[in-house]
Amino acid sequence: MFHCIVSLSCLTCVAAEAYGQAPAITNISVDTNRLSLAWDTPTNAFIVVQTPDLSNWSNASWCAAYSTGAIVDTIGFAISGQTSLYCRLIAGREVVYIPDSTFRAAVIGTLGASKMFPTNEAYKTEVREISSLAVRDMGIASLRGIEEFSSLNQLLGDRNALTHLDVSSNASLSILACYDNSLTNLLLPPSMAYLYCLSNDLVQLDVSSCTDLVWLACWKNGITALDLSAHNKLDWLECYDNALTNLLLPTSTTLWHFDCRGNHLTSLDVSGNVNLEAIVCASNGLTQLDVSANLNLTHLLCQDNGLTGTLDIAANTALLYVDTTSNSLSEIIVWDTNNLPATFLYDGGVTIREP
Repeated sequence: MFHCIVSLSCLTCVAAEAYGQAPAITNISVDTNRLSLAWDTPTNAFIVVQTPDLSNWSNASWCAAYSTGAIVDTIGFAISGQTSLYCRLIAGREVVYIPDSTFRAAVIGTLGASKMFPTNEAYKTEVREISSLAVRDMGIASLRGIEEFSSLNQLLGDRNALTHLDVSSNASLSILACYDNSLTNLLLPPSMAYLYCLSNDLVQLDVSSCTDLVWLACWKNGITALDLSAHNKLDWLECYDNALTNLLLPTSTTLWHFDCRGNHLTSLDVSGNVNLEAIVCASNGLTQLDVSANLNLTHLLCQDNGLTGTLDIAANTALLYVDTTSNSLSEIIVWDTNNLPATFLYDGGVTIREP
C-alpha cells in the first residue's frame, strides 16, 4: 500500500506499507491538474482517491485505472479543484469466482462504483459486506460464488434458469426466494427461516437442519416426502401439487395455515396443531380426517378424497367455509343444524346432524 498527499504545487509521500504484494512506485508526477503514477508490479494494482481524511477510506472512490499485466504501468486521474488529495496504491485483492456473467454484473451493480475496483470483477472483501441481494428474472443459470457472501441474510433469485443452488455455507441466510427456476437440487443452511422454492423440479427437500423455519412455500414440485416434525416455529406451510405420500407435521401452536392439496396422502395427523385456521387437504387419498383438536378452524377444504363414514366438525364452531364434496361420507356431525357455516358444501345423500 502506498499513501501520498498531492497538491497542485507539490507531492509528498506520507506513508508506505505493504498490502498483499505491494507494487514499487517508479514515477510520480503532477502536471497541471493531473496526477500520474507508474509502478513495477507482479500483480494488478489499483488507485483509490479521496479528500480530505487520510485515516478514513470508507468513502473513497475508485479510479478507472489498473495494471493489465505489464511490468510497468502508468495511470493518471484529474485532480482539478482539489487543494489536497490523498491516495493509496493497492495490490493483491482476491477475486470471487463468479462464472455466470449476468450474475457477476448484478453483483457489481449492487456494490456500486464506490465499492468496486475497476476490473469488472467482484472482490471477497466487498461481497462479504452484502446482506441483501436481489437477482430476479435475469436468466441467470448459476449462482456459483454466492458462498463467499458470508453476511447475506436475504437472497431473491426467483425466475431465473437455475438447476442447482447451494447456499449451505451462507450461515446468515434466513430468507430465500428461488421459485420459478428449474431446480433439481437445493442445499440449505440451518439459519433458514423463510423459504420460497415453489415451481421447480425438486423431488426431495431436506430441511431437517432448518429448525428455525417459519414459512415454507414449496408447492408445484415433485417432492415425495416431507418431514417437518422438528419445526416447532412453523406458522405457514403450503406444499400442494407435489407427489407427497408421507408428510409429518410438527406439534406446534404457531402453525395456522396449511395447504397440502393435490398430493397422494392417505393419512393426515393435525392433532398437534391446535391453532390451525385453515386446512386445505383436497385431492388426496384420505379415508379419515380428525379435526376435533383444531378449534380455531375457519376453513376446511377436504373435497375429492376417499373419506368414508362420519366427519365430525361439531367442535369446530368457528368454521366459515367447508367443502366435503366428492367423498363417500354417510354423515357429517355439526354443532347446530340451524347455524351452519356460511359456505357448507356436501354430497347429496349425506346426513347432517347434531351430536
